Amino acid sequence: NSVKEIFEQFKYSEEIALRYAMVLINLSAGQETVEERLNTANSIKEIFEQFKHSEEIALQYAMALYNLSIKQESVEDLWNSTNSVKEIFEQFKHSEKIALCYARILVNLSTEQINVEDLWSTANSVKEIFEQFKYSEEIALRYAMVLINLSAGQETVEERLNTANSVKEIFEQFKHSEELALYYTMTLINLSAGQETVEQRLATANLVKEIFEQFKHSEEIALRYA
Repeated sequence: NSVKEIFEQFKYSEEIALRYAMVLINLSAGQETVEERLNTANSIKEIFEQFKHSEEIALQYAMALYNLSIKQESVEDLWNSTNSVKEIFEQFKHSEKIALCYARILVNLSTEQINVEDLWSTANSVKEIFEQFKYSEEIALRYAMVLINLSAGQETVEERLNTANSVKEIFEQFKHSEELALYYTMTLINLSAGQETVEQRLATANLVKEIFEQFKHSEEIALRYA
């Protein structure tokens, strides 16, 4: 409240506005209900609308929307929050931090989506972000997460194979990443569930074996290999 009072006294100060937005972000991270997080996001939205040119305040608003999305359960609500972050990202296309926020909220959206076409569209949105920030392992992880959700909803072996190959390409770029290794393993498990011939399943099992041999200490990967 004291920061809010200072902000209300110095409404024209971008620095004070940013500090106030940061305080609100910390508040939203600890809030338990959707209503509380929505109110906090709307408070930051008001600050952002006053300082539309500020990339730092835009980032705080995007983070608040991501925090809100964690508590949202309906696809419609998640879609609205995602679109708001998309608008922010389109204004600050060069910002990797805002891009990561957008990728993270797309992961949350994909988790609630059931329709394969919707999942495909979400995966393509994250793909576009990843193609802009190819060197970002954090964004690569989010792309792989959405692809796992997509593969789980796909019905044909061909579709699941294509998705597994997409995750393979990401993993080959970040070979040291245990998390990406796990995600690649998970898409291979989804693939093998739909494979009908022994030869196909054996080939997929061998790919999982190769990953396991690289990350022998990983309990998560070992579990999938078993």
